[in-house]
Amino acid sequence: MKTIRTLLFCIRHRFSDRVPALLDQWPDGIHHRDRFGRNLLHFAAESNAGDIIPELCRRGVDPKARTRWGMTPLQWAAHCGAGVAADRFLALGFSADLWTCSALGRKEALRSLLPAPQAKCAPPAVFPFPYRIGYGNATILKSRRCADRLAEALYGAARNGHAETLALLVRHGADPNARGFFGASALHWAALAGHLACMVLLLQNQADAHALDEHFGKRPYHWALDGNQLGAAKLLQVFDPTGLP
Repeated sequence: MKTIRTLLFCIRHRFSDRVPALLDQWPDGIHHRDRFGRNLLHFAAESNAGDIIPELCRRGVDPKARTRWGMTPLQWAAHCGAGVAADRFLALGFSADLWTCSALGRKEALRSLLPAPQAKCAPPAVFPFPYRIGYGNATILKSRRCADRLAEALYGAARNGHAETLALLVRHGADPNARGFFGASALHWAALAGHLACMVLLLQNQADAHALDEHFGKRPYHWALDGNQLGAAKLLQVFDPTGLP
């Protein structure tokens, strides 16, 4: 147990020179998974520890392993906004899907994966995995319906503050009120992180400022306060001064 704690500490703090020696001491560490299904590559991804990723792959840590939320290490890097780690996976030959490109804000790569623009927004999409208590064994990345794939991509772009990518997705029919993790909309996630440009874009495209997430039962306004994003909370009040909080 001490070895795994030390190994994870070194990965999280990007002590890449110490990782090989620790894996020499504990070869079975390459198979470690936490209760959410994350392996060592997932931890390197979320820590943006790009230098460690090739060594972990060489040692046999599974780069295609999925978390309980259905994400590979590359997708997890995108989810965490870890561009350095994501670029290292891409350099190793792994490909980025629509969701990954959106979460990373890679517009040019995203364009080749998008369907043709639509005159109207697509019908409201039900997110394949509205995140609830208990987690379950569902995945957020299995759906192949166009509207669902766009909804997944919208959440990733909003969470990481990529307003131009968000605009591109909306133009291609992404529903601004589609739900992501915790059954929350893109506006919830943009508010939590204080991404004001994303919030303005979503609100201008009829995002519902009163929507309650499906996990906590809170509006985007309350998510902004939870994230200590007072500017985001003020913005929501400006857009609808009568109905908030």
